[in-house]
Amino acid sequence: MFLDKAVSGRNAVQTISRLNRIHPPYKKDTLTVDFTNSYESIITAFRKYQDVVESHKNVDPKDLFKLKDELLKRGVFTLEDIEQCKKLFNSNNPKDTVLITALMTKLKLMLDAKFELEKRKEFRTLLARYVSLYNYIKSLFRISQVELHDFQLFATLLYRKLDPTMSAEDLEKEIEKVRLTSYDITEIKINPDDEPKGNGGDGNKGSGNITFVKNLATVEEIVIAINLKFKQKVSPEGAAVVERFLQSLHNEESLKTTIKNNLQNDEKQVYDLIIRQIMHRLYTDYIVNNSPALYEELAEDNIQNFISQSAYKMMREIVRTV
Repeated sequence: MFLDKAVSGRNAVQTISRLNRIHPPYKKDTLTVDFTNSYESIITAFRKYQDVVESHKNVDPKDLFKLKDELLKRGVFTLEDIEQCKKLFNSNNPKDTVLITALMTKLKLMLDAKFELEKRKEFRTLLARYVSLYNYIKSLFRISQVELHDFQLFATLLYRKLDPTMSAEDLEKEIEKVRLTSYDITEIKINPDDEPKGNGGDGNKGSGNITFVKNLATVEEIVIAINLKFKQKVSPEGAAVVERFLQSLHNEESLKTTIKNNLQNDEKQVYDLIIRQIMHRLYTDYIVNNSPALYEELAEDNIQNFISQSAYKMMREIVRTV
């Protein structure tokens, strides 16, 4: 939502709260960009109607590391627990959902044995703060550190397990919900220095504008273009992963339907307003789930932008000819 007029009090709360309506499969988070009102007045308005309204005005992405370290110091869980949670979560075996529940139960018992009630509440509050801060920061910045994504998953599941009203069955249902959104990495801000200059730009940089990516009709053409354009950055292993990702798009029926329904609309506008976010989500999900060791190499902004745009043009041609 973009605000370009003054709102205050109840009107501010009602206006912004309209964003809370969700719509599957792609609308899971919200973001308000306010050009007019003061941050303080909006927070004040919400505090009239909510007991707790957390402010992230002076947030620093480095705070995520500080919160994670602070939680680790409590001695309730270890880095090995986080890694185990990640492996079980990404497993194709449905029975591993039960093992995640068992792991969270073990950690809850550890917390109960280690601390009194007030300290347990403080621990759960720190978990909640990490989850909230992560969701806020990822709306504004690209979070490139995989360890922070992994801890977001872990913190979310542990926080919910520590809810005194949540049973094992309830947590298993929550795991399925988290499975849909855990690695949804949003890119909002692009460094203008990464944009190409002139018609075609610097051959060593990917474009941030779809008008600079020519039509590439096949997976092979796109991989060849990547090798030529980013030969100093993308390894042969990385190119192979990208090739498999592009091939996987043929099975994305929802993506193909969205593209098909917008064939008559402006290609660039469709990409900027709709496809870009979907394509980035599919791409990052694929890398994290299939080749996390290559995440840093393949998730670099220029490379991801080029692949997303090229994949969109490829899929447009495929949909158009069906």
